[in-house]
Amino acid sequence: MQTREKRGEGRDERRGEREEREERVERREERVKRREKRIERRRKRREKRGREEREEKRENEKVEERGEEREKKREEMR
Repeated sequence: MQTREKRGEGRDERRGEREEREERVERREERVKRREKRIERRRKRREKRGREEREEKRENEKVEERGEEREKKREEMR
């Protein structure tokens, strides 16, 4: 009888260890998912900021070109 009880206790202990291990794995997976989401958000923000900066640069170049064209027209008018 005692050996069965011991085996049963061992099984319970192993089951508890397995459950703990599974919980640790789940927590690790959740951490990884949160980290990946955080990295993805940063990447999107960087891309958006880069896109906005390029757009702003293009606009500034257009404004400069218009100013230069006006300057040329003024020179031609004189």
